[in-house]
Amino acid sequence: MTETAYMEFYDYREQAAMQSGTDSQILGQTGSVLNNGLMGKNNAASESRIIAVQFQPSSLQFQASAQAMSCFRGDISKPADEGKERRENAEPASPGNLTMSVSLIFDRTIYEDSDVTPQVEGFLAAVRSPFTRQVSFNWGELYYKGRITGIQVSYEMFTGSGVPMRAKMDITMALSDTSAQIG
Repeated sequence: MTETAYMEFYDYREQAAMQSGTDSQILGQTGSVLNNGLMGKNNAASESRIIAVQFQPSSLQFQASAQAMSCFRGDISKPADEGKERRENAEPASPGNLTMSVSLIFDRTIYEDSDVTPQVEGFLAAVRSPFTRQVSFNWGELYYKGRITGIQVSYEMFTGSGVPMRAKMDITMALSDTSAQIG
């Protein structure tokens, strides 16, 4: 069974163009695919796009890692002039990495226009551009915000003429420190 969640893509192309003095049309290919490929609601006030997506709740996965900081300490077992510095692990650890993976489903098998390519290309365009990788994933009371670090797409069903009408997309996000919020 699938559930509906919402992904919000934050678009920083205009800000980047203003800061660098570049015409925002130069950054336009990503915008064209993102705006045309993702059939969501544009939120002009925050320069973001909200897209309803289908996913299987059983596939929401998290991975965390902590990175220990290392430091140098003098060897106190020898006189100060003979002391060599040695590397030791020290805590507290530096902030670790927290990633979330979710599997999205694009299924247009019951529609006359059964092509899922525009939606898939919209997500791929978002990850190609460094200005549109910031996203949030919202489902019920869960809210996670971060940066897309990877997308893997598998087309699973085609029309007789070879048009993809169902796809599965695995998205991996590096979550921000404050992204896991409930309520």
